[in-house]
Amino acid sequence: MPLASDRGFRAEVWAVAAAAARRDASSPRPALRRRTLLGGLLAVGLLPAAGALAAAPALPTAAPASSPPHWMQGAPQPLAAHFQVRQVPSGPVQDWYFYRQADSVHLIKPQHEEVWRLSPQGQVSFERFFLADRRSVHYSPGELLTLGLRPHWPALQRFADLAAWASSPDSTAGQWRLTLGGGTSGGPAQEALWSEALQLPLRITRRSSHGASGPSGALEWRLISHHPAPLATWPLPNGAGRSLEQVDAADLGDLLDKDFAAKAERLDVMNGWRAAHEH
Repeated sequence: MPLASDRGFRAEVWAVAAAAARRDASSPRPALRRRTLLGGLLAVGLLPAAGALAAAPALPTAAPASSPPHWMQGAPQPLAAHFQVRQVPSGPVQDWYFYRQADSVHLIKPQHEEVWRLSPQGQVSFERFFLADRRSVHYSPGELLTLGLRPHWPALQRFADLAAWASSPDSTAGQWRLTLGGGTSGGPAQEALWSEALQLPLRITRRSSHGASGPSGALEWRLISHHPAPLATWPLPNGAGRSLEQVDAADLGDLLDKDFAAKAERLDVMNGWRAAHEH
């Protein structure tokens, strides 16, 4: 699955720059509905069109239409990873923390935290924590399906789904160089360095194919360090056990606090999950 489209990429660049300047992490852009997730990251698209949960939420994760490449077939082990996200070559930097367990994937960003959970029945749900607002927004498997999202659990566990990218072995054993898309003045539109042992990208670079108003150029995710469990100095998942009010994503349109509802929906729009002013 490719990274976010150019519009989504520019929105993510805006988010990194705006967060560094303590502005609201959003940018004006046309509404866009993509079949991508995370966050999530993951700002990177996570979801191959052919590999997804079955249409019925009650069914377990469906197998992709084709087998993943051999370098992506290792079993992901629990780990905690620290990524840095930045505009290159000298833009602002954000610290992201990625915590992977067999049944959950946490991504902690400066402004909020995101978590994907896999139920024993194979259903995937999502929750976004807004610590400053002491609230979280929960997306049930049914709500994700309503938004047109079909989470692919193996991709979520690997930070991003790069299975369709062209690959060649790196000079370091167990690492692969991946590319996708046409070339730009700075190199391939999208490229990554993959670790078989970690089942994670060590680096992902996304270059803009054309200019745009505001920040442009390239955005890079780089793995800084990883450990079996989070270090004592790293942020804890789930808001460090804080008591937060949970809001159902399906109820955002009816929420009395319109400012918070708009804030939550703005992230959905930026990720391509819903059109602007959908409610």
